[in-house]
Amino acid sequence: MGSIIFLPGILGSELFLDGEQVWPPTALEAKFGYGRIDKLTDPGLRPGNPIDSVLCFEIYGPLLRDLGDIASGNAGAPARSFHAFGYDWRVDLRDIAANVAARIDALPAGDLSKISFVGHSMGCLIIRLILESGLYDAKPWFAAVKSFTALAGPHQGAPAALVRALGLEGTAGLSAADLKRVSADPRYPALYQLLPAPGVAALVEAKGNHLTELNLYAEKTAEELGLSWENLGKAAAIHDVLSRNRRPSSVEYVYLAGAGNDTWVRTDRVGAQPIPRKGKETGDGTVPLWSAINSAYIHHAAPAAHDKVFLNEQIRTLLYFSLDARPAATAFLSAAQKPLLSIFPIHPVYARGKPIDIMLVPVRPTRDISGELIVEFSDGDRNPAFQPFIRLPLAYAGAPVEQLKIRLDPPSKIGFYRVSFSGSHDLAATGAAIFVVSDVGGATGE
Repeated sequence: MGSIIFLPGILGSELFLDGEQVWPPTALEAKFGYGRIDKLTDPGLRPGNPIDSVLCFEIYGPLLRDLGDIASGNAGAPARSFHAFGYDWRVDLRDIAANVAARIDALPAGDLSKISFVGHSMGCLIIRLILESGLYDAKPWFAAVKSFTALAGPHQGAPAALVRALGLEGTAGLSAADLKRVSADPRYPALYQLLPAPGVAALVEAKGNHLTELNLYAEKTAEELGLSWENLGKAAAIHDVLSRNRRPSSVEYVYLAGAGNDTWVRTDRVGAQPIPRKGKETGDGTVPLWSAINSAYIHHAAPAAHDKVFLNEQIRTLLYFSLDARPAATAFLSAAQKPLLSIFPIHPVYARGKPIDIMLVPVRPTRDISGELIVEFSDGDRNPAFQPFIRLPLAYAGAPVEQLKIRLDPPSKIGFYRVSFSGSHDLAATGAAIFVVSDVGGATGE
């Protein structure tokens, strides 16, 4: 029968402590800051499932439904089991890999006749540790692994991880200080293990008009920047394994990546101050394209944000193909016979006072997009319903485009925002863009 096994990315699994769901954050925590950091650092936390949705946000729900559809046998591929493994995303990736391997050991024999791995973000690195470390080659099921589909994986690391390890940016209600504290804890090195690999010029000293590459993994540099030397060692160990290029010859690798978004590419040290820098349209907003794909293997990139990469129709179709399936035919027109477009925020959470980047992706390239962006607001707790906030005219006419990026002025209120479109196009099934503006943890831009 066989199986599909999915691993989510960092922050992508539920965490529980004595029956209390400690992660994901509540609506209030997303707005005002995560208030349970002591619980989040408790070693007694236990993982639950990959996060399907939170409040009005779809997280992995669409991807889980697609993988379930493929496994059902209704998408042109043979029926098989589907296993979505949540895990403790704080701990050493090597420990997570060992835990996942033990869970595979416990699957029914029929599920182990043919295995296809799918990973998103950090989940890709865990799968590669299973496949490439040499520690699991003797497992009875290892030879049954036939494919690995990597969605937005940081295979060479992500400069965004360095920005957060330095305490320069928060996310999902976690303040910059929270992220720095958790990631520096020697019990929880996972974020450090997403740092750019040794040899990647992700840290630069800027003096006058001259740039000099710094060794992120040098003890002196770590001390000067306030980084955890112990966790840097654990990060280097992960990259050492992944750099050996020990892909099993029987496993087909497919790399699928988001592109077209401004993405952190390095951090400049100006005097004693680290200043992160973004490259224009260099990745998915989190992982640069140079890290998300390996041109030696099957790969593809399309306009998409990191946490929504699997919603892009090109990526979604190739995900199905990588699992020998075929998605239902894509609709190009709405019931009103208008062309369709998707609309996404580049980040799910933005810091107050920072501009908001929105991506419009027509299902087919278009020469014209005209109408209004409709922005609605909800405080998320006292009044969860979205209310009108502002309408913004939008007009594009010119050469065919596959995406259109819009930068909104910083909103005046913290809370939840929904952006839809009315005009020349109707919204695709992915629906409106929803994001949070937070007082504490969120994308900061430049």
